[in-house]
Amino acid sequence: MKLIPFYSKDDIKVYMLILPPFGTNSYIIQKNRTIIVIDPGKGINIINNYLDIEGYKNKGILITHTHFDHIYGLNELKDFNIFIPEKEEEGLKNPAKNLIYLINEEIEFKVNHNIIYEGYHNIGDLKFIATYFPGHTPGSMVYDFGDFIFTGDFIFSNSIGRTDLPYGDEKLMFKSIDKFKKYIKSKEGKTIIFPGHMDICNINYLIENNLFLGGCA
Repeated sequence: MKLIPFYSKDDIKVYMLILPPFGTNSYIIQKNRTIIVIDPGKGINIINNYLDIEGYKNKGILITHTHFDHIYGLNELKDFNIFIPEKEEEGLKNPAKNLIYLINEEIEFKVNHNIIYEGYHNIGDLKFIATYFPGHTPGSMVYDFGDFIFTGDFIFSNSIGRTDLPYGDEKLMFKSIDKFKKYIKSKEGKTIIFPGHMDICNINYLIENNLFLGGCA
């Protein structure tokens, strides 16, 4: 059985895994000898069955926010450089912020990690822009790789992330939505949106169908 890339262009491949039991969309980006995992959900180590992880020189993990379903698999991956948004760092150790208590589990995420700030970054052969869009959590971060954007639980194809959970903020969310509307004006309509749950779409679809972005689904 092969892992089929959802996106493939110019030596870049993006794979998507929908991981149970929380329906987390975890992503793997691969270019040459660089591999990046976005939001490793529970069971992410299944990628070892499909990819020669040891063969990559540069291995990174990017976290959009530290709710447990997006960091559950951190303990499963070895020798990866982990990057956590500065405003989300406390979620690694605080159950009140990562919400692990909601499923009656006690898990410690004692991993070495790096803080990532807004701006331009590169991990090995891959370049991207990191930008805060708070509301779902105080430090929800979006990663823009040019042809595709990882939005975590900030924006979904037909909706937005919840703000009624602890540390959610509805006012901040709507400010972030306004900010995102301006942000995507400079992007091609075919730019792919990879959310933290549910369906993948593109910017054209978002504008036409997501009520929070002005659509009329």
